[in-house]
Amino acid sequence: MARRGMGEATEAKGGDAEESAPTKSKGFDWSRVNWPMLVGSLLLLVGFFLRWVHVDIAEGESAPLAGFEIGGELGTETAAAYYALFALPALALVLIFLAVRAPAAATYVGTSVGAILIAWAVFEVARFLYAQTFLGLWLSVAGAAVLLLAGLLTWRRHRKDAKVKKVVDAQLKKRAKKG
Repeated sequence: MARRGMGEATEAKGGDAEESAPTKSKGFDWSRVNWPMLVGSLLLLVGFFLRWVHVDIAEGESAPLAGFEIGGELGTETAAAYYALFALPALALVLIFLAVRAPAAATYVGTSVGAILIAWAVFEVARFLYAQTFLGLWLSVAGAAVLLLAGLLTWRRHRKDAKVKKVVDAQLKKRAKKG
């Protein structure tokens, strides 16, 4: 009769008793969780309900607004696009689920959601600042963006060139020692 369990003896066909390998616990495997996406999703969820901006109501009076208040107030006053802010907690909950249950999918969905939200935030800040700033600021921002992008692209190329130089120098040293 064969009994199976953690560390219990089982009978082999030849009648020899052998030690079976311990069975793995059927608990959740926390090592599979996409932790960066989980943390980002939790930050998105909590941040939606916290204050975002101070708005001047009247002279000398201002009020802080949270994400859900911005979606409601600005959605009714200016544009229905602000109602899209109410999708943030839903997206955060979906991403929390994906980070725990489907880590690979969380990577793609989270990256897309993050890129869209950051692009929207940059657009809103730029739209707000455009009304209050002049061409000099925008040329400086454009120059900084070009410097950043060019620096990142050439940094990779420079690192690649440096690695090739090291390999070539090592080969030249070997040749110099031989001859």
